[in-house]
Amino acid sequence: MANDPRHIPPLQDACPDTGSSLESSAGHSHIRNLEERIQALTQEKSAVLNALEMAASLSAFTVDPEDGKDPVTQLLEETASRLATLTRFQALGFFLVNHEDGDLVPRLLYPASEQDRLLDELEGVIENRTLSWALNKNRPLVISTLDKSGAPGILLLHALSTPARTHGIFLGIPDKSKEDIPDVSFGLITTILLSCSNTLESFELYLHIRSMNQALQANVAKLAASEQELKLHRGKLEEEVAERTQDLSLANTELRKEVRERESAQQALQKEKDFVSAVLDTSGALVVVMDTQATVIRFNKAAEAVTGYMAQEVLGKSAVDLFIPSKDQGEILRVAERLADGESPLQHANDWRIKDGTLRRIAWSDTFLANENGEIEYIIATGIDITERTRAQSALREAEATYRNIFENAVEGIFQATTKYGFHNANPAMARMLGYASSKELITESPGLGEQLSVNPEDFGSFLLELRTKGQVANFELLARCKDHRRIWISVSARLVPSSQDDDLEEIEGLVEDITDRKISEMHLERQATYDELTDIPNRFLFKARFDQVLTQAERMGHALAVLYIDLDSFKEINDTLGHHVGDTVLKEVARRLQSRVRRSDLLARIGGDEFAALLINISSRERVPKVALGILKELVRPYTVKGKECQIGASIGASLFPDDGSTMEELLRKADAAMYKAKDQGGNVFCFFDGACSIDHEA
Repeated sequence: MANDPRHIPPLQDACPDTGSSLESSAGHSHIRNLEERIQALTQEKSAVLNALEMAASLSAFTVDPEDGKDPVTQLLEETASRLATLTRFQALGFFLVNHEDGDLVPRLLYPASEQDRLLDELEGVIENRTLSWALNKNRPLVISTLDKSGAPGILLLHALSTPARTHGIFLGIPDKSKEDIPDVSFGLITTILLSCSNTLESFELYLHIRSMNQALQANVAKLAASEQELKLHRGKLEEEVAERTQDLSLANTELRKEVRERESAQQALQKEKDFVSAVLDTSGALVVVMDTQATVIRFNKAAEAVTGYMAQEVLGKSAVDLFIPSKDQGEILRVAERLADGESPLQHANDWRIKDGTLRRIAWSDTFLANENGEIEYIIATGIDITERTRAQSALREAEATYRNIFENAVEGIFQATTKYGFHNANPAMARMLGYASSKELITESPGLGEQLSVNPEDFGSFLLELRTKGQVANFELLARCKDHRRIWISVSARLVPSSQDDDLEEIEGLVEDITDRKISEMHLERQATYDELTDIPNRFLFKARFDQVLTQAERMGHALAVLYIDLDSFKEINDTLGHHVGDTVLKEVARRLQSRVRRSDLLARIGGDEFAALLINISSRERVPKVALGILKELVRPYTVKGKECQIGASIGASLFPDDGSTMEELLRKADAAMYKAKDQGGNVFCFFDGACSIDHEA
């Protein structure tokens, strides 16, 4: 301790009663203590400044992500170089986390001759869970290890992490012992690796921002093109309005023709209004809100302009008395009755008497607002003066806005997409269903229509085939892939929409419903119906269903089959003496042992009670059947231990062959059952093929 420059000896006062000689000695000692303390403090300050200067220089990386080279590889190589200035390593490696599956992937291993050793060391620390410990620390973890020759050494682990996430692990094999590495080197190693981790995270953020900028630029370009198209379309519509308005003044015949055209336009408009459940209040259309007695409580500006009345002149008055000619009042009463019956929205047209006494033909779309008890509270009449095309255009724009509101707030997922370019429109419900934060994120980040809606390309191919054949699909079930790798069952109803710009482009509009809970319930019920509850192997029902499928394939391919009918010997004694709970445990073990003696491609089932059956598929020869059967007998006669109690059973096995013994499932099962009884008659624990001496009176 005396040679440690960091050690500062304590200051002591001289003793007052020891005489002048002791006073002189104590004074010199006091001065030496002060000098040693000053020297130690000076050395410590110098060491700290040197360490800080070295840390600053070591943590300053010079990687440029725009120089065209892999920035991660450059960063790791530069980090390795800086670590080498602190201490020599026999080998070192950087293992980064694959954020898709969480596995550690080797990214830089040096030297190449030590790669296998580094991988073995990593596997070792994973198995003994030292890796988990190291990933939770923000400083080096040093553990003992052995080199290729068996000589002891050390292994240095350090997490590559930031407060936000873990990026990987650094694994180094120094050529010194832990005691030979200065403490300050460990601190500088931590500084370098933390700086490396932060730089890795900065690269990820930079690349993400650059990708988002590119997507935004593409969207801006699309919006600019759409705006230009909209201007052209608006100009054409304005020209058409001018032409139609001029036509109205030509003659009464032309007027009736125009009325029919307006009614046709109104029908098209109503198709959009089917999405609407609230009031259409537009500046271009007449909007009159009434109570159930037809008393006016709202009268908008468009109504004022058309009728010549100010709102103050009509509020509180009867709309029927004020505006409806006597010839049309009966029709208006019938319209009110239809609304009361729940028919909404309701379209009709009638004449309105305006302030100067003349009549204007107005096309109406009537709906209502109900209170919490379902009773009609307000009637909303939205009308268009069909002599002016501009009113129809305004109403159409409002209908589109309302459709967007319905689209955005629907519970089901709604999308528009092409098979070539994927989603180009989707509502929030669709995005939430597939695990995306927004519709925009779904459109920009989705891997593609097929990959998103189905994890199985064959299922999506069947969906497209039906859609192309019929033009529409209803309730097509697919197993979809979510952004977070979850899988959900969905029901898709969709239709093909002809593209106005590209005849080869398949435009799809669809409605999607999440049916995961229902599918899980169906699969659970199906498994309960087809699998034995005790042994968790197929039951008699599923065995026979698959038997028919296998038999059909065997007939087509010319393959041979063998049926083994297995009945346990002495099992009843176990139930009678040890109880059914022991018997159930033995049956579970029997099923497990049977599974170990047949191939995965073969079919094994519990037929009932203590009877089992196995269908051996595509057997190479008749001689293989006894080998399998004898292997089963050998496996089943081994003792069973249940809760400390040992018991033993045997089995009688009968076999029939396809096509030698029959061509139908029923015939093969009966003959295998008959052969099993023949084995029992021989004392049990025996295997027999079916032959002419077997009785087939027993039902399989």
